[in-house]
Amino acid sequence: MEYIIDGKRFKLSYSELKEEYYTYASMCNEDFIANASKVLHLVCIIAYLKEIPSYLLLADTGLIHELSHIIDGTESVLSNEEIQTEFINLMKLA
Repeated sequence: MEYIIDGKRFKLSYSELKEEYYTYASMCNEDFIANASKVLHLVCIIAYLKEIPSYLLLADTGLIHELSHIIDGTESVLSNEEIQTEFINLMKLA
């Protein structure tokens, strides 16, 4: 599918998003954490499409907030395993 935001064209493939989701969801936690910046990008896209409320993403225990802590090396509230579980539950595509 193609869409336009602010005059810029973007392409999106639902099947590719779903495949990428399953790639990260099935990783061992160590690999998931090592790919946190790529996971964060995917979370932004899927959360936007699913219209996930910002408090689930940006609050202290929100998925985007916690991924940003992993990326910048600061302490997160949730454990790495809890962050991956939150990803699996919130970002799941039908």
